[in-house]
Amino acid sequence: MDLDGLYRIIPVTASRSLALAGCQSIQQAIPEEYALASFVMRALEARNGRELEFILKAYLPVHLIRLGPRGQCVLIDMLGLFSAEIVEVGETAVEGLSRALSEIDSTSLNVAPLDSISHALAAVRAAEVVSVPGLISGASANDLARLIGWPKQSDLELGAIVLPSIINREDLSKYERMILQTFDRVQRLRREMAKILPGLEPMLRASEDGLAALAPTVARLDDRISRLENELERLTSRLQSITSSKLTSPQLAATEAEVRSQIDLRTTALMKDRERRERLIEDQRRSRESFSIHLEGMKTEYLQTQEFIDSLWSQYESLSVDCGCFESDSPAVLLVPLVIAGFSKRGVLEVTVYPPSVMDDQGVKTSRRKEFADPFVPLSQTMTLLASLIEKRIDSDITLRKLVRDSSATSNLLSDSTARRMLEEGARLLRADGLLRDSSADHLRALMSSVPERPSKATTHGAMLVTDESVCSVEVRVTDASGEPIAGARVGVGGLITKTDEHGGTQLRLPRSRYELAVNADGYRERRVEFELRSSGDVVIPVVLEQLTREDRLSLALEDLSKRADRIDTIRKKLLGIFQSQGDTILRVPAYRGTLEELLTELGYEPEAWLAEASRKRGMIGRLLKGEDRRDGMRRDILRIAEESKSSGGVMLLSDVLRRLDRLGWSANTTEVESILAEMTREGLIRGVSIMEDGTTSVNFVPVSLTDDPQLVLDLAAKRKGSLTIEDVVLELGWTESRVKNALQLLIEKGVAKEQRSFSKSTTYWFPGLRGRD
Repeated sequence: MDLDGLYRIIPVTASRSLALAGCQSIQQAIPEEYALASFVMRALEARNGRELEFILKAYLPVHLIRLGPRGQCVLIDMLGLFSAEIVEVGETAVEGLSRALSEIDSTSLNVAPLDSISHALAAVRAAEVVSVPGLISGASANDLARLIGWPKQSDLELGAIVLPSIINREDLSKYERMILQTFDRVQRLRREMAKILPGLEPMLRASEDGLAALAPTVARLDDRISRLENELERLTSRLQSITSSKLTSPQLAATEAEVRSQIDLRTTALMKDRERRERLIEDQRRSRESFSIHLEGMKTEYLQTQEFIDSLWSQYESLSVDCGCFESDSPAVLLVPLVIAGFSKRGVLEVTVYPPSVMDDQGVKTSRRKEFADPFVPLSQTMTLLASLIEKRIDSDITLRKLVRDSSATSNLLSDSTARRMLEEGARLLRADGLLRDSSADHLRALMSSVPERPSKATTHGAMLVTDESVCSVEVRVTDASGEPIAGARVGVGGLITKTDEHGGTQLRLPRSRYELAVNADGYRERRVEFELRSSGDVVIPVVLEQLTREDRLSLALEDLSKRADRIDTIRKKLLGIFQSQGDTILRVPAYRGTLEELLTELGYEPEAWLAEASRKRGMIGRLLKGEDRRDGMRRDILRIAEESKSSGGVMLLSDVLRRLDRLGWSANTTEVESILAEMTREGLIRGVSIMEDGTTSVNFVPVSLTDDPQLVLDLAAKRKGSLTIEDVVLELGWTESRVKNALQLLIEKGVAKEQRSFSKSTTYWFPGLRGRD
């Protein structure tokens, strides 16, 4: 990682807490020579038959992403030891919610704003989950951030090394931009969400206003209906008086017609007003019902989205740590100090990493049996984990191991003239504190005298840096034999493992060196590719994976089942002896109960439910530990029979399979075996079960490509107990001799049939898979 232009935070290697008046405490730096001498003595005591070859001072770069003026940061370790997932919220989600809220001022029972808010809320939850290598969260992030408050060094020591970054500048910028943008968008979403429920009040008032606005219209209609009903009653009464009169005249007839006309008009008007009133009320009822349904839907979306955003905020709070205020506005990097001890045993390099430590105030001292009392402990569990992860990475990563080995030739503190004087001074201080006896100090001097001394020399920034110029960009493209990309293929280089994307590609950043690439994917053979990076140019490595054959899958399935059976047998045997002496009380011993849960999980049970039932029913545990899982055992033996069937062309009568299983002690029934065979067929391990022409059931373990002719010959062979001659086929099927020979030849080539020549009689063809064994 290039440190130019970066504000470097370089904590001391070790510190102690110093109590002040008023119950306050500060961190006090431990002199570097004191700490280094302690780590070297610790390494000497840990040799255990190994040779202590070198001591290196190293730094792990941790990039700091500042979240704002309040001193909050997100940490990314550039070696990719940690990893975390974040949810990337897009800008469109925030804009959509703001736009939906702006439409909330409605003056009627309009469901459009509700639907708009619902869609916007659903869009927020559709955010993409992104895995960020090196991203540190939770307690680990807080522990590392504590180093920012430690006493600091002004610069790196001469000869110290900075561990190389596997995250390139472009990716780091992309991750930083994504984290900052998403953090801002989540904050804005929280503010927008706070406006939604209060914003619904105008809509609820609008629905009430709609009812209030409707009330005068209904009242006027009720008044008109009442008047029309009164007029109709009066006109009907007048008509009755006219029709009941015994007088007749043209004028009376005209009056009657006029009254009838007025009655018809009033009746029509009354019907229309009543219909209009009912329609208005029904429309209002439907509008309110629709509004309520959409409102409930929107509330559900709101609650789900609120829960989603709350979880997002909790996630970002676990990423965010307090970094205090920096003296510079430049991008910042925390350089975590480490001491690496290199041991050699029979030429094999083993390393131990000592993380930032604090002084243990337990009053430890040397004694007759204790020549060195180690005064330091790791700062936290995270530092112990960090040291372990770096050790594993050095052990598995060829490039990093080579860097450490090469650095030991130029930066070994045991041979550096300045570092030697520091170690001698540190040993003197440890003796003065009663932590180191003279005999151990002599061991330290003897160790340094065995290593040739070299003068100190300065390098850039006082440290060895692996620069971007020495790192190559490698793209691995994984396809099958037809050229189709394979997504999710695992690509490994040393300890670095990545997966291919939907296009079958993945990117790696590697220093110049020789490598072996291991690529594997489900359903394909593993492929290993050796390559060498000699320049810093981009490299594309195409890898074609060969698909596993059915026989390969059959063998793998058998191997997995055998391993699983062995694992189950081991757990059973371990628990059975304990059960025979302690009985059901093993449920009350956490260690035994945990092992029992492991066994239940292997057998496919739900542990909690099974154990709850076992606590009520005596004998369940005994039956479980004394028995074998029947289906797994039978499946394992059927796979072995399938392997053996290759010698007979991969075809076998079902009755023969049942007899073989009986000999193995299963006493299997046809239904049980057919169920297992159907399961294996669905998994693609065998071709399947078929019914021959005579009704005989055969099991096709190995797929054989048969045309109609060989299949008919196979059916005839089944009728004749697994053997026939050319004449038999000619007479039975009415074929020509040439046609029969062609079909038999194909069956011989596929291994289904065997030929037995005879000079005294006709050649016999027999079918091993169709000849039942007694």
